[in-house]
Amino acid sequence: MVEKYMNEKQKLLSILPSVDEILKSKQGMEWLSTYPRRYVLQAIRETIDSRRKEIIECRSILSKRALENIKQVSESYSNLEYNIKEGKRGMNQ
Repeated sequence: MVEKYMNEKQKLLSILPSVDEILKSKQGMEWLSTYPRRYVLQAIRETIDSRRKEIIECRSILSKRALENIKQVSESYSNLEYNIKEGKRGMNQ
């Protein structure tokens, strides 16, 4: 399970674009024609670094089954806030 989680993170990290790819993109070219190159580079690097940190530090990705359960519960009424044994609303903690 841990290995699968690490592989998912590695996959996400590997698809992050390089600074050069962004600079050569249509959007990158527009930024370069509008702003000084050093500011564009700084913004791109900071954004990529921020995304990289999010991937490394994020919680594990929810499984398909967990997502399906969340979707099912959110589409109808739920007993999440109720103490079923006592038949009344539970205490929020």
